Amino acid sequence: MKIKIKITSEYLYYYVLVLLLLNNWWGDLRVFPGLYQAFKPLVLGSAIVMILVLMFEKSYTFIELAVAFSLIAIGAYTSFLTGSKWTLYSMILVAFAKNINIQVAIKIVYRCMSVFILIAVSIFLFQYVFVPSSLLAHKDGTVIKYGMTFIGANEAARYWIFWFVLFLYVNAEKRIPILKKLLIFTVTIFFYLCTLSDTLLLILAMSMLVYLGHRTGFRKFVEKYGGYSFVGLWILSLLILRFENSLIYNVINKFVTGRLTLGKLGFETYGISMFGQSNLEFFYWMKRENSAFFLVVDNAYYMMMIQYGTFYLILISFLFLKARKRIDFRSSCCLILYSVIALAENTILSPTAIFPVIIAANLSWKAQRERVSFYECVGFQNNAIRNTAYFTNKSK
Repeated sequence: MKIKIKITSEYLYYYVLVLLLLNNWWGDLRVFPGLYQAFKPLVLGSAIVMILVLMFEKSYTFIELAVAFSLIAIGAYTSFLTGSKWTLYSMILVAFAKNINIQVAIKIVYRCMSVFILIAVSIFLFQYVFVPSSLLAHKDGTVIKYGMTFIGANEAARYWIFWFVLFLYVNAEKRIPILKKLLIFTVTIFFYLCTLSDTLLLILAMSMLVYLGHRTGFRKFVEKYGGYSFVGLWILSLLILRFENSLIYNVINKFVTGRLTLGKLGFETYGISMFGQSNLEFFYWMKRENSAFFLVVDNAYYMMMIQYGTFYLILISFLFLKARKRIDFRSSCCLILYSVIALAENTILSPTAIFPVIIAANLSWKAQRERVSFYECVGFQNNAIRNTAYFTNKSK
Protein backbone atom coordinates (compact mmCIF):
# COMPACT_ATOMS: atom_id res chain seq x y z
CA MET A 1 0.00 0.00 0.00
CA LYS A 2 1.48 3.30 -1.13
CA ILE A 3 0.87 6.46 0.81
CA LYS A 4 1.02 9.64 -1.24
CA ILE A 5 1.63 12.91 0.52
CA LYS A 6 0.85 16.04 -1.49
CA ILE A 7 2.98 19.02 -0.55
CA THR A 8 1.98 22.36 -2.02
CA SER A 9 2.50 25.92 -0.93
CA GLU A 10 -1.10 26.05 0.26
CA TYR A 11 -0.77 23.01 2.52
CA LEU A 12 2.59 24.24 3.75
CA TYR A 13 0.91 27.53 4.68
CA TYR A 14 -1.64 25.61 6.77
CA TYR A 15 1.12 23.58 8.39
CA VAL A 16 3.03 26.70 9.44
CA LEU A 17 -0.23 28.37 10.49
CA VAL A 18 -0.81 25.55 12.99
CA LEU A 19 2.77 25.78 14.23
CA LEU A 20 2.53 29.53 14.78
CA LEU A 21 -0.79 29.19 16.59
CA LEU A 22 0.63 26.44 18.79
CA ASN A 23 3.74 28.49 19.50
CA ASN A 24 1.71 31.56 20.45
CA TRP A 25 -0.67 29.63 22.70
CA TRP A 26 2.11 27.73 24.43
CA GLY A 27 3.95 30.98 25.00
CA ASP A 28 0.85 32.43 26.67
CA LEU A 29 0.41 29.28 28.75
CA ARG A 30 2.09 29.01 32.13
CA VAL A 31 2.65 25.25 32.10
CA PHE A 32 5.46 23.07 30.68
CA PRO A 33 7.83 26.03 30.03
CA GLY A 34 10.80 23.70 29.44
CA LEU A 35 9.11 21.93 26.53
CA TYR A 36 8.09 25.28 25.06
CA GLN A 37 11.69 26.51 24.96
CA ALA A 38 12.64 23.36 23.04
CA PHE A 39 9.74 23.84 20.64
CA LYS A 40 10.36 27.50 19.74
CA PRO A 41 13.26 26.95 17.27
CA LEU A 42 11.10 24.59 15.20
CA VAL A 43 8.64 27.39 14.53
CA LEU A 44 11.13 29.84 13.08
CA GLY A 45 12.84 27.10 11.10
CA SER A 46 9.53 26.00 9.59
CA ALA A 47 8.66 29.58 8.70
CA ILE A 48 11.95 29.97 6.82
CA VAL A 49 11.38 26.70 4.93
CA MET A 50 7.88 27.84 4.02
CA ILE A 51 9.17 31.10 2.56
CA LEU A 52 11.71 29.23 0.39
CA VAL A 53 9.14 26.71 -0.85
CA LEU A 54 6.60 29.43 -1.59
CA MET A 55 9.18 31.21 -3.74
CA PHE A 56 9.58 28.21 -6.05
CA GLU A 57 6.09 26.70 -5.81
CA LYS A 58 4.16 29.69 -7.14
CA SER A 59 4.92 32.25 -9.80
CA TYR A 60 5.03 35.76 -8.44
CA THR A 61 5.52 39.08 -10.11
CA PHE A 62 8.37 41.27 -8.98
CA ILE A 63 5.95 43.62 -7.23
CA GLU A 64 4.25 40.76 -5.36
CA LEU A 65 7.57 39.41 -4.11
CA ALA A 66 8.78 42.88 -3.20
CA VAL A 67 5.62 43.51 -1.14
CA ALA A 68 5.78 40.09 0.56
CA PHE A 69 9.41 40.33 1.57
CA SER A 70 9.09 43.97 2.59
CA LEU A 71 6.35 42.99 5.04
CA ILE A 72 8.44 40.13 6.40
CA ALA A 73 11.53 42.31 6.69
CA ILE A 74 9.61 45.01 8.58
CA GLY A 75 8.03 42.38 10.82
CA ALA A 76 11.47 40.93 11.56
CA TYR A 77 12.85 44.39 12.32
CA THR A 78 10.03 45.14 14.77
CA SER A 79 10.49 41.74 16.39
CA PHE A 80 14.19 42.49 16.85
CA LEU A 81 13.43 45.89 18.39
CA THR A 82 10.64 44.82 20.73
CA GLY A 83 11.77 41.28 21.52
CA SER A 84 8.36 39.93 20.48
CA LYS A 85 8.01 37.53 17.53
CA TRP A 86 4.35 38.43 16.95
CA THR A 87 4.99 40.89 14.16
CA LEU A 88 7.31 38.55 12.25
CA TYR A 89 4.93 35.59 12.41
CA SER A 90 1.85 37.66 11.58
CA MET A 91 3.55 39.36 8.64
CA ILE A 92 4.53 35.95 7.22
CA LEU A 93 0.90 34.85 7.39
CA VAL A 94 -0.34 38.08 5.83
CA ALA A 95 2.33 38.26 3.13
CA PHE A 96 1.56 34.78 1.73
CA ALA A 97 -2.23 34.82 2.16
CA LYS A 98 -2.80 35.18 -1.60
CA ASN A 99 -3.03 31.55 -2.74
CA ILE A 100 -4.90 29.94 0.15
CA ASN A 101 -8.49 28.80 0.55
CA ILE A 102 -9.57 31.27 3.21
CA GLN A 103 -12.42 29.06 4.44
CA VAL A 104 -10.02 26.20 5.11
CA ALA A 105 -7.57 28.51 6.85
CA ILE A 106 -10.21 29.96 9.19
CA LYS A 107 -11.55 26.49 10.03
CA ILE A 108 -8.02 25.44 10.96
CA VAL A 109 -7.67 28.45 13.26
CA TYR A 110 -11.08 27.69 14.78
CA ARG A 111 -10.24 24.07 15.51
CA CYS A 112 -6.84 24.97 16.96
CA MET A 113 -8.37 27.60 19.24
CA SER A 114 -11.03 25.11 20.35
CA VAL A 115 -8.36 22.60 21.34
CA PHE A 116 -6.27 25.27 23.08
CA ILE A 117 -9.18 26.49 25.20
CA LEU A 118 -10.28 22.96 26.07
CA ILE A 119 -6.77 22.06 27.27
CA ALA A 120 -6.34 25.33 29.19
CA VAL A 121 -9.70 25.04 30.96
CA SER A 122 -9.06 21.37 31.81
CA ILE A 123 -5.68 22.21 33.36
CA PHE A 124 -7.20 25.14 35.25
CA LEU A 125 -10.02 23.02 36.70
CA PHE A 126 -7.54 20.34 37.72
CA GLN A 127 -5.36 22.94 39.47
CA TYR A 128 -8.37 24.59 41.11
CA VAL A 129 -9.62 21.30 42.57
CA PHE A 130 -6.40 19.43 43.37
CA VAL A 131 -3.50 21.94 43.41
CA PRO A 132 -4.97 25.39 44.27
CA SER A 133 -1.55 26.68 45.35
CA SER A 134 -0.32 26.46 41.73
CA LEU A 135 -3.00 28.80 40.38
CA LEU A 136 -1.92 32.05 38.78
CA ALA A 137 -4.17 34.71 40.30
CA HIS A 138 -4.21 38.46 40.73
CA LYS A 139 -5.86 40.08 43.71
CA ASP A 140 -7.62 43.33 42.84
CA GLY A 141 -8.94 44.75 46.08
CA THR A 142 -11.30 42.19 47.53
CA VAL A 143 -11.70 40.13 44.35
CA ILE A 144 -9.44 37.55 42.74
CA LYS A 145 -8.87 37.29 38.99
CA TYR A 146 -7.63 33.97 37.66
CA GLY A 147 -5.38 33.69 34.63
CA MET A 148 -6.80 30.20 33.89
CA THR A 149 -3.25 28.95 33.04
CA PHE A 150 -2.64 32.03 30.82
CA ILE A 151 -0.31 34.92 31.65
CA GLY A 152 -3.25 36.96 32.90
CA ALA A 153 -7.01 37.14 33.27
CA ASN A 154 -7.45 39.44 30.27
CA GLU A 155 -5.41 37.06 28.14
CA ALA A 156 -7.74 34.18 29.02
CA ALA A 157 -10.77 36.33 28.18
CA ARG A 158 -9.18 37.34 24.85
CA TYR A 159 -8.83 33.72 23.78
CA TRP A 160 -12.51 33.09 24.45
CA ILE A 161 -13.57 36.27 22.64
CA PHE A 162 -11.61 35.46 19.48
CA TRP A 163 -12.84 31.86 19.63
CA PHE A 164 -16.37 33.24 19.61
CA VAL A 165 -15.61 35.39 16.54
CA LEU A 166 -14.29 32.29 14.78
CA PHE A 167 -17.36 30.33 15.85
CA LEU A 168 -19.64 32.95 14.31
CA TYR A 169 -17.65 32.89 11.08
CA VAL A 170 -17.57 29.11 10.73
CA ASN A 171 -21.27 28.76 11.57
CA ALA A 172 -22.49 31.69 9.47
CA GLU A 173 -25.76 30.99 7.64
CA LYS A 174 -26.25 27.88 9.81
CA ARG A 175 -28.96 27.28 12.36
CA ILE A 176 -27.26 27.03 15.75
CA PRO A 177 -29.04 24.63 18.14
CA ILE A 178 -30.40 26.10 21.36
CA LEU A 179 -28.29 23.71 23.46
CA LYS A 180 -25.11 24.98 21.79
CA LYS A 181 -26.19 28.57 22.47
CA LEU A 182 -26.78 27.76 26.14
CA LEU A 183 -23.41 26.04 26.37
CA ILE A 184 -21.62 29.07 24.93
CA PHE A 185 -23.54 31.38 27.28
CA THR A 186 -22.62 29.18 30.26
CA VAL A 187 -18.91 29.08 29.32
CA THR A 188 -18.92 32.86 28.86
CA ILE A 189 -20.34 33.30 32.37
CA PHE A 190 -17.70 30.86 33.65
CA PHE A 191 -14.90 32.88 32.01
CA TYR A 192 -16.29 36.10 33.44
CA LEU A 193 -16.53 34.73 36.99
CA CYS A 194 -12.93 33.53 36.78
CA THR A 195 -11.35 36.51 35.00
CA LEU A 196 -13.75 39.37 35.86
CA SER A 197 -12.79 40.83 32.48
CA ASP A 198 -15.20 43.49 31.22
CA THR A 199 -14.01 42.77 27.68
CA LEU A 200 -16.22 39.68 27.67
CA LEU A 201 -19.19 42.01 27.33
CA LEU A 202 -18.18 42.34 23.70
CA ILE A 203 -19.71 38.92 23.14
CA LEU A 204 -23.13 40.49 23.66
CA ALA A 205 -22.34 43.07 20.99
CA MET A 206 -21.18 40.31 18.64
CA SER A 207 -24.38 38.36 19.19
CA MET A 208 -26.45 41.46 18.44
CA LEU A 209 -24.50 42.06 15.23
CA VAL A 210 -25.27 38.54 14.02
CA TYR A 211 -28.93 38.83 15.07
CA LEU A 212 -29.38 42.04 13.07
CA GLY A 213 -27.76 40.30 10.11
CA HIS A 214 -31.13 38.75 9.25
CA ARG A 215 -32.28 42.19 8.09
CA THR A 216 -31.40 42.90 4.48
CA GLY A 217 -30.79 46.62 4.97
CA PHE A 218 -28.44 46.03 7.87
CA ARG A 219 -26.50 43.36 5.94
CA LYS A 220 -25.96 45.71 3.02
CA PHE A 221 -24.80 48.47 5.37
CA VAL A 222 -22.28 46.17 7.09
CA GLU A 223 -20.98 44.81 3.78
CA LYS A 224 -20.58 48.31 2.36
CA TYR A 225 -18.97 50.06 5.32
CA GLY A 226 -17.31 47.26 7.32
CA GLY A 227 -13.97 47.98 5.68
CA TYR A 228 -13.96 51.49 7.12
CA SER A 229 -14.29 50.27 10.72
CA PHE A 230 -10.59 49.98 11.59
CA VAL A 231 -9.41 53.34 10.28
CA GLY A 232 -12.58 54.99 11.59
CA LEU A 233 -12.14 53.77 15.16
CA TRP A 234 -8.42 54.54 15.01
CA ILE A 235 -9.16 58.17 14.13
CA LEU A 236 -11.90 58.44 16.77
CA SER A 237 -9.57 56.98 19.41
CA LEU A 238 -7.08 59.76 18.73
CA LEU A 239 -9.64 62.55 18.43
CA ILE A 240 -11.19 61.80 21.81
CA LEU A 241 -7.83 62.45 23.50
CA ARG A 242 -8.07 66.03 22.30
CA PHE A 243 -11.09 66.56 24.56
CA GLU A 244 -9.39 65.69 27.85
CA ASN A 245 -11.34 66.79 30.96
CA SER A 246 -14.48 67.39 28.91
CA LEU A 247 -17.78 65.72 29.80
CA ILE A 248 -17.71 63.36 26.82
CA TYR A 249 -14.09 62.39 27.57
CA ASN A 250 -14.84 61.64 31.23
CA VAL A 251 -17.94 59.60 30.38
CA ILE A 252 -16.17 57.50 27.74
CA ASN A 253 -13.05 57.14 29.92
CA LYS A 254 -15.15 55.82 32.79
CA PHE A 255 -17.03 53.46 30.49
CA VAL A 256 -13.75 51.98 29.17
CA THR A 257 -12.31 51.76 32.71
CA GLY A 258 -9.65 54.45 32.36
CA ARG A 259 -8.16 53.32 29.03
CA LEU A 260 -8.12 56.88 27.67
CA THR A 261 -6.10 58.13 30.63
CA LEU A 262 -3.62 55.27 30.32
CA GLY A 263 -3.33 55.86 26.58
CA LYS A 264 -2.56 59.54 27.05
CA LEU A 265 -0.02 58.70 29.74
CA GLY A 266 1.54 56.15 27.41
CA PHE A 267 2.00 58.70 24.64
CA GLU A 268 3.51 61.19 27.08
CA THR A 269 5.88 58.58 28.52
CA TYR A 270 7.05 56.76 25.38
CA GLY A 271 6.05 58.84 22.35
CA ILE A 272 5.12 57.44 18.93
CA SER A 273 7.11 55.02 16.77
CA MET A 274 6.82 53.92 13.14
CA PHE A 275 8.29 50.40 13.36
CA GLY A 276 8.56 49.81 17.12
CA GLN A 277 10.71 50.81 20.08
CA SER A 278 13.61 48.87 21.52
CA ASN A 279 13.80 50.41 24.98
CA LEU A 280 10.14 50.02 25.82
CA GLU A 281 8.97 48.11 28.88
CA PHE A 282 5.22 48.31 28.84
CA PHE A 283 4.93 46.84 32.31
CA TYR A 284 6.75 49.92 33.52
CA TRP A 285 6.53 51.03 37.09
CA MET A 286 5.06 54.52 37.13
CA LYS A 287 5.58 56.21 40.49
CA ARG A 288 2.90 58.50 41.75
CA GLU A 289 3.33 59.89 45.27
CA ASN A 290 3.91 56.88 47.53
CA SER A 291 2.37 54.26 45.26
CA ALA A 292 3.24 52.61 41.97
CA PHE A 293 1.33 50.86 39.22
CA PHE A 294 1.84 49.08 35.93
CA LEU A 295 1.32 51.25 32.86
CA VAL A 296 -0.62 48.90 30.59
CA VAL A 297 -2.29 50.52 27.59
CA ASP A 298 -5.27 48.26 26.90
CA ASN A 299 -6.07 49.84 23.55
CA ALA A 300 -4.45 48.37 20.45
CA TYR A 301 -4.60 51.63 18.49
CA TYR A 302 -2.58 53.39 21.18
CA MET A 303 -0.25 50.51 21.96
CA MET A 304 0.65 49.82 18.34
CA MET A 305 1.47 53.50 17.75
CA ILE A 306 3.68 53.45 20.83
CA GLN A 307 5.28 50.01 21.01
CA TYR A 308 4.92 48.02 17.77
CA GLY A 309 4.74 50.87 15.27
CA THR A 310 2.19 52.99 13.44
CA PHE A 311 3.09 51.14 10.23
CA TYR A 312 0.92 48.18 11.24
CA LEU A 313 -2.09 50.40 11.81
CA ILE A 314 -1.60 51.87 8.33
CA LEU A 315 -1.19 48.39 6.82
CA ILE A 316 -4.34 46.97 8.44
CA SER A 317 -6.34 50.07 7.49
CA PHE A 318 -5.17 49.73 3.88
CA LEU A 319 -6.05 46.02 3.66
CA PHE A 320 -9.49 46.55 5.20
CA LEU A 321 -10.27 49.41 2.82
CA LYS A 322 -8.99 47.50 -0.22
CA ALA A 323 -11.04 44.40 0.63
CA ARG A 324 -14.30 46.16 1.51
CA LYS A 325 -15.91 45.72 -1.93
CA ARG A 326 -15.05 42.04 -2.19
CA ILE A 327 -16.32 40.52 1.05
CA ASP A 328 -19.58 39.01 2.20
CA PHE A 329 -21.48 39.72 5.41
CA ARG A 330 -19.71 37.31 7.75
CA SER A 331 -16.25 38.47 6.66
CA SER A 332 -17.25 42.10 7.04
CA CYS A 333 -18.48 41.26 10.57
CA CYS A 334 -15.01 39.85 11.33
CA LEU A 335 -13.40 43.12 10.28
CA ILE A 336 -15.82 45.15 12.42
CA LEU A 337 -15.42 42.93 15.48
CA TYR A 338 -11.63 43.01 15.13
CA SER A 339 -11.75 46.82 15.03
CA VAL A 340 -14.02 47.01 18.09
CA ILE A 341 -11.97 44.50 20.09
CA ALA A 342 -8.91 46.68 19.41
CA LEU A 343 -10.50 49.36 21.59
CA ALA A 344 -10.22 47.14 24.67
CA GLU A 345 -7.36 44.75 23.87
CA ASN A 346 -3.74 45.35 22.88
CA THR A 347 -2.68 42.00 21.42
CA ILE A 348 -4.39 42.07 18.01
CA LEU A 349 -1.08 41.36 16.23
CA SER A 350 -0.91 37.94 17.85
CA PRO A 351 -1.19 34.98 15.41
CA THR A 352 -4.29 33.83 17.32
CA ALA A 353 -5.96 37.20 16.65
CA ILE A 354 -4.65 38.15 13.20
CA PHE A 355 -7.13 36.07 11.15
CA PRO A 356 -9.40 39.02 10.18
CA VAL A 357 -6.32 40.69 8.65
CA ILE A 358 -5.53 37.44 6.79
CA ILE A 359 -9.08 37.49 5.40
CA ALA A 360 -8.63 41.07 4.22
CA ALA A 361 -5.17 40.32 2.77
CA ASN A 362 -6.46 37.28 0.88
CA LEU A 363 -9.20 39.33 -0.76
CA SER A 364 -6.93 42.31 -1.38
CA TRP A 365 -4.75 40.14 -3.63
CA LYS A 366 -7.69 39.21 -5.86
CA ALA A 367 -7.97 40.77 -9.29
CA GLN A 368 -11.79 41.03 -9.39
CA ARG A 369 -13.27 44.36 -8.47
CA GLU A 370 -16.75 43.15 -7.65
CA ARG A 371 -17.67 41.69 -4.27
CA VAL A 372 -16.93 37.99 -4.19
CA SER A 373 -18.71 35.54 -1.91
CA PHE A 374 -16.54 32.94 -0.22
CA TYR A 375 -18.99 30.27 -1.29
CA GLU A 376 -18.43 31.34 -4.91
CA CYS A 377 -14.66 31.31 -4.37
CA VAL A 378 -14.75 27.76 -3.05
CA GLY A 379 -16.99 26.65 -5.91
CA PHE A 380 -14.63 28.22 -8.45
CA GLN A 381 -11.62 26.52 -6.88
CA ASN A 382 -13.35 23.13 -6.80
CA ASN A 383 -14.34 23.47 -10.47
CA ALA A 384 -10.80 24.46 -11.39
CA ILE A 385 -9.44 21.38 -9.60
CA ARG A 386 -11.89 19.09 -11.39
CA ASN A 387 -11.11 20.63 -14.77
CA THR A 388 -7.37 20.32 -14.21
CA ALA A 389 -7.73 16.67 -13.24
CA TYR A 390 -9.88 16.01 -16.36
CA PHE A 391 -7.40 17.49 -18.84
CA THR A 392 -4.46 15.85 -17.09
CA ASN A 393 -6.04 12.40 -17.32
CA LYS A 394 -7.07 13.05 -20.91
CA SER A 395 -3.52 13.95 -21.91
CA LYS A 396 -2.29 10.70 -20.46
